[in-house]
Amino acid sequence: MEWAPPAFASPTQPVGLCLLGGDPFGTVLDQAVRGQKMGARSITLRRLSRAEKPTGCHVLYLSTLRARPLPRPCKALMARRCSPSLTRPKAR
Repeated sequence: MEWAPPAFASPTQPVGLCLLGGDPFGTVLDQAVRGQKMGARSITLRRLSRAEKPTGCHVLYLSTLRARPLPRPCKALMARRCSPSLTRPKAR
């Protein structure tokens, strides 16, 4: 995968993998990404509790969100002009 030049602050910045909403993976995802790389970049994993500005998130997984329909957090994230990221909603 190739990223637009402004996606990373430096050549060594890790790829940020973020989860928003429920976490169906538990510790399995932590174990899966530990020590892994995308090209020369390491991978970091963050769990977001709400539609905060996901600074450093390059891949954003949108899971089941309680008390909100899916479009609302998507709009909140896009309105904040987040850094370039790949967003993939959970398949239904």
